[in-house]
Amino acid sequence: MTALERAIRSPAPVHDFGARSPLHGLDRRSVGFVDVMAQSVAAVAPAAAATTIALLVAGVSPGAVVVSLLVAGILSLLVAGTVGQFARRFAASGALYTYTARGLGPRSGLAAGAAVLVGYGAIAMFALLGGAYYTTLLLGRVWPGIDSPAGIALVLLGEAALLALVLVRGIRISSRVALVVEGVSVALIVALLVALLGSIGPIDPAALLPGPGDTPLTVAAGALVALTAYVGFESAATLGVEARTPLRTVPRAIRATVLIALALYLLAAVAQVAGFAALGRDFASSASPVNELADAYGLGGWAVAADVGIAASFLACAIGSTTALSRVLFAMGRDGVVPPLAGRTHRRFGTPIGAIAVALPIVIGVPLALVLAGVDLRDAMHLTIAVGGVG
Repeated sequence: MTALERAIRSPAPVHDFGARSPLHGLDRRSVGFVDVMAQSVAAVAPAAAATTIALLVAGVSPGAVVVSLLVAGILSLLVAGTVGQFARRFAASGALYTYTARGLGPRSGLAAGAAVLVGYGAIAMFALLGGAYYTTLLLGRVWPGIDSPAGIALVLLGEAALLALVLVRGIRISSRVALVVEGVSVALIVALLVALLGSIGPIDPAALLPGPGDTPLTVAAGALVALTAYVGFESAATLGVEARTPLRTVPRAIRATVLIALALYLLAAVAQVAGFAALGRDFASSASPVNELADAYGLGGWAVAADVGIAASFLACAIGSTTALSRVLFAMGRDGVVPPLAGRTHRRFGTPIGAIAVALPIVIGVPLALVLAGVDLRDAMHLTIAVGGVG
């Protein structure tokens, strides 16, 4: 028997390598580029963000909304390139938590992991509340009283049931549900924005550029607010273990998500800023810009369709954010940073069932508690997104 034959028959153990992967149990190499892309797009929720972020930017940078969104998009592309440097070299369900631990050590990794958990968790809560807000807005037309605390709680429980189902059944189910929901939402919003631009007519370029009262500081402040609309594009990296050819698909998905979000945000900003300028109204003081513009230009029916798209986009965001949250929590459980329960996987579906069981009661329980305590839905949304921003 040759030395090669003996080595094949009785291979010697390799130092520091275990008998199986530390991330065993996940449904490895099960999703392709479209599913990975769906994860990042859902976490960003561009359809919902496109109709809200421009107004938030206008609150701090009234004359430079379009420029601030463009600057934030360029900064996000630079961050995406940095994340891509890691994603092209190794696959990890912990994503930024793992990247930071590898690059800067365990203490920095723990800090990054805690920040990611707070960020994804709070954004998931915000998305559930946002979905409930727009759902009750739509149902209120035919179901009086649905906007009461009990009615809102019922809607939240319905969202929670769907969220739990798609998360437990597997990444292919959750990513495709999120993709379909967000795809329909984006299509509805784009159709409304294009219709608005057609009704507005010729656009005055001066209305889209910073005015005499705008300074580099106000543009920077607006860009800082606008950056929150891009948060989540990096979440595709949490599927590194479950993706096929992750070293290629994950960086592409991260970069493409930022480009899609940037294009949609610019379209939304141009339509809203130009529309209010043509009407001679103050954009920053509007309560619901898209709906007001739709009514002003005789497109009221489109506003209902837009509300459906926004509600669906918030649901997709909840799915995407909780998917990313559970993967990071799973990685931390396998690393021994959090209790081992978080590192358990479902025997049949290959999902991080332990992390889902830990995360879902908190993600669902906090919004329910806020609503049942009598906190206004909008105030609850502002609170949760502020906490997410801290993360």
